[in-house]
Amino acid sequence: MKTLLLCGGAPNQIALANRLHAIHPLAHVAVIAVPPPKRRRSLVPRLVSYTVGRPLRRAWMDLMASYDREFRAPDVAISRHVGVNACTVIELVKAEKPDLVLVSGTDLLRQELIDAIGKSAKIMNLHTGLSPYLKGGPNCTNWALALGKFDLIGNTVMWLDDGIDSGNLIATERTPLTGRESLFELHRKVMDHAHELYGRCYAQAVAGNKLPSVPQAKLASGRLFLSREWTGVQMLRALINFYLRYRPDPKLRPIELIGLETTPANEAKSARGGYRIAMLLPDLTLGGAERVALDLAREFVRLGHEVDFVLMRKFGQLRQALPEGVEVVDLQATKMRHIARPLAAYRKE
Repeated sequence: MKTLLLCGGAPNQIALANRLHAIHPLAHVAVIAVPPPKRRRSLVPRLVSYTVGRPLRRAWMDLMASYDREFRAPDVAISRHVGVNACTVIELVKAEKPDLVLVSGTDLLRQELIDAIGKSAKIMNLHTGLSPYLKGGPNCTNWALALGKFDLIGNTVMWLDDGIDSGNLIATERTPLTGRESLFELHRKVMDHAHELYGRCYAQAVAGNKLPSVPQAKLASGRLFLSREWTGVQMLRALINFYLRYRPDPKLRPIELIGLETTPANEAKSARGGYRIAMLLPDLTLGGAERVALDLAREFVRLGHEVDFVLMRKFGQLRQALPEGVEVVDLQATKMRHIARPLAAYRKE
C-alpha cells in the first residue's frame, strides 16, 4: 500500500511520522506550514494567553520540547508546503497516486484537494479529541478541562470529509488516565495515546482489514468548539478545574465509543502460528526508538506473531509498558562487542 502523510511541522507531528513509518513505510511526507491568520489577534487576547493561560501554554511548550528531544524526521521523502490546499500539494497527490492519505495537524482540506485524493485513495484523519462529543479547537483536552468533563479526554481517528472533525468514525477512545497527572503529563499521555491509536488504525488498513465507518450522529450529538471561543474565561475555568477538581474517577460516565475489534483476517493469521520476531535494543530506558519498538511489538502481537525483546541489559522504565505475551531476553552485555556469543546462543533456542 502506497501511503502519503500530510502533517504539520511541529515536533509532535514528526513523532507521529516516525511511528507511522515504523509500522509501514510512508512513500512521502508533506509537511504543511499553516498559513498565518488573515487578521492578527488583538493585544488583549495575546496578553491573556501569556498571563492567565501561562500554565497551559507552558505545558504545551514542554510537550513540544520533549518530542523535539526524542524524535528526528524519518528517513523518507519530505516536501514542505504553505497551506494544505496549495497547488503544490495537489500536484504531489496527482504525481504519487497514493492508496491511502493520512492527515494530522494541518488546516482544513478544501473540496478540490479532497476530490484529487479521492481519485485513488481514502483519507484518514487524526483528531486529538473525543468525537462526536468534543470537536474543533484549539485543544480539545483543554476544552474538556474547562467544561469539567474529564471523561471526555481522548482521541479519534475518522475518515475525512469537508467538515471540521465531522467524518465517519473509525475508532474513538478515552485516554487512560489516573487523575494524578501534571498538566504536562496529561497532554503527553493524550498525545501518545493519539499516536498509538492512529498507528493501530494504520496497521489495520495496510493489513487489508476492513475498518469501521460509523456516522457520528449514530453515537451522539456533540459540540463544535472554535478557536475564537477559547477566551481568558475558558482558560481560567480549565485551570481551576484541573487544580481543584481533576481527580481519578473510579466510575466514568458511560458514553458510546468505537474500538478496533480483532478481524477474521487477524484470527486466521494467528491460527497459522505467525512469525517469531526479535527486537534488539540496548535497554528499555525512555526514548523515541524504544517507544516505537513498543508500538511495533503491540501490533505484531495483535497480528498473531511471537515477539521477543532482546536486550543488552534488562533495564529501563519502559519494561512496565511491555505488551502482554512479549518475552524479554537479557544478553547481559555491557558493550556492543560483547553481544555476539549470547546472541548466537539465543538464536539457537
